[in-house]
Amino acid sequence: WEAIPMEYSSQFPSYPTLSEGEKDAIISSLDELEEEDEFKSWFSLPVNTSQYSDYPNMIEVPMSLSFIRRRIEEGYYSNKLSVAADMKLIMVNSAKYNGASEITDSARDMYSRFMESCEQIGEIGSPSSRRQQSNITSSEEY
Repeated sequence: WEAIPMEYSSQFPSYPTLSEGEKDAIISSLDELEEEDEFKSWFSLPVNTSQYSDYPNMIEVPMSLSFIRRRIEEGYYSNKLSVAADMKLIMVNSAKYNGASEITDSARDMYSRFMESCEQIGEIGSPSSRRQQSNITSSEEY
């Protein structure tokens, strides 16, 4: 690949990121979810792999609400659909690791509430993103 001196970097377009309004709205949604004790205790922090030593063998891409929060703050996400994909990953990981359980039911509930919240914000429910949303929200196999 080719190295580009920093003095020329302003000539290249920046990559898209969430607007400050979108960030604030999504963070607010995460705050509301974490007000629920079960969501906070099970999904807020990364899984303790010292306590659950088989977790890294079963879960390829761990995800937590705190990691999503950090990604939002660092400008990682380009749109709300990418945040929704990580929220879905929490649900998928729970189903994979815990099977049919109260924890997985809570993960599904949390994901559903997050999606409802995002639809009120706007973009996820827009016609141009419906096809992408259907790929993210279809979770019948989980």
